[in-house]
Amino acid sequence: MSINVNSFMGIYTKDVDRIIKSSSEYEGLSYSQRIRDFDLQNKKQIAIDGIIQVIEKEKPDIIILQEYRRNFPSAIDFAKKITGNDYRYKGPFTHQEEGIHKYGFSTAFFIKDDLKYMDESSLDNHLIFRACNDRVYSVYAEGIIIIGVHLPLDSNADDRGRIREKTWEEIIDYYEKNTNNTILIIGDFNTFDNNGENKEAFNLKQQFATNNAIDLWINAGKCDSTPTQKPKHSRLDYAFISKNSNKRINMRLIPEINDDFISNDVWKLSDHRMIIVEVEDEK
Repeated sequence: MSINVNSFMGIYTKDVDRIIKSSSEYEGLSYSQRIRDFDLQNKKQIAIDGIIQVIEKEKPDIIILQEYRRNFPSAIDFAKKITGNDYRYKGPFTHQEEGIHKYGFSTAFFIKDDLKYMDESSLDNHLIFRACNDRVYSVYAEGIIIIGVHLPLDSNADDRGRIREKTWEEIIDYYEKNTNNTILIIGDFNTFDNNGENKEAFNLKQQFATNNAIDLWINAGKCDSTPTQKPKHSRLDYAFISKNSNKRINMRLIPEINDDFISNDVWKLSDHRMIIVEVEDEK
């Protein structure tokens, strides 16, 4: 299971970092105090509890979360609840450092206690995003290297030029150097159309899906325009498997019906859909 949890703010979108850094209401407060106040005002308990309800129903072996601000009180609350359901946390620890970076985005894994796996530190090599390594993490289970990712959106920002495109190039390079392994990569790729500043990233995605991996959604005969994010209704969330895979792998989305996802009255847990990937016996 994979989902961008939107900092546990439900369907609402806010420029969290800008508000916390520069909002006049926070003058005189320490950074940690700003975090606590913002999180108290904006976290949606319905999102935390609703995601956990889906987890209890689906019973996934591995849960992958993007936009998981590991040191936010809401994330700590979620972690306490989910680890009480026999899951353990795995993920990058770069946000252990003090200062503003400890509250940034990271990609988190929660893994069933009874699942046999190797974490990133035990793998001979694993995918690294040089500019944002807190957004990628890998484990090995059931004969598959499973990689959770969250690609940055910025393409032309002055301080992060081509960062999205560079991470695509790192993904392609990793697959090309590991052709003997079966690799499943899943998450929020922030790549959606072939226009303007999105064009290069989109073309790299198409190159990857042609030469290196199988887009599980397209492979199932589904539509490339299926929305996985709102309010723009773009397809940002993908799951790709190596072309050499000998597994039966199925993918579906929650909610399953597009109109249910688009409706804010029906889907309130995040501004993204969940991806469910089911691995069955070998072909």
